[in-house]
Amino acid sequence: MIRKAISGFFFLCAAFFALAYYDRYHKWRDCFNDQGRCYDSETATVYLEQAGIVWALFFIATLIPALILWFKKPASRG
Repeated sequence: MIRKAISGFFFLCAAFFALAYYDRYHKWRDCFNDQGRCYDSETATVYLEQAGIVWALFFIATLIPALILWFKKPASRG
């Protein structure tokens, strides 16, 4: 039961990081210049290409433990 709860927490974190990846990199992937920057004039925000790598790594780093905990067979007692 606790294993599934921890796995659920990791899934929520992975979902957050996937959303952050989409919002901070994937939507803007065609806008980046040769310096790896994209300026959104509507919101006056500068997006960095390196942020995509960071958010993707956070996503993978939380998804893998979530899957391992979710599909791991419980230890036999006895």
